[in-house]
Amino acid sequence: MNPFIVSSPSNEIQVRNVGDIVKLNCSARGLPLPKVKWFKDGRRVVSKTRHNVTDTSKSEFVIHRFKPSDAGIYKCLFYNDKNGTAEANTTLSK
Repeated sequence: MNPFIVSSPSNEIQVRNVGDIVKLNCSARGLPLPKVKWFKDGRRVVSKTRHNVTDTSKSEFVIHRFKPSDAGIYKCLFYNDKNGTAEANTTLSK
């Protein structure tokens, strides 16, 4: 089964203050269970992924101290070995 997004961040998030913690959460389902990659402005960035008993792949991307250079377009891209991809984009701005 192709991966499909179960939940994703808003299309646009405005961060209130420099130094704030920003958490972007994405989850998807599919068979086999999809893996995830995160991108910022088209470049790969590292994130945490966890799986749970409901056959959902969940991932969280955390910016511990937001700074203006963290603004941009973030993408969570889910994929599995058999069927394809699903993605969600979020624009972070100050």
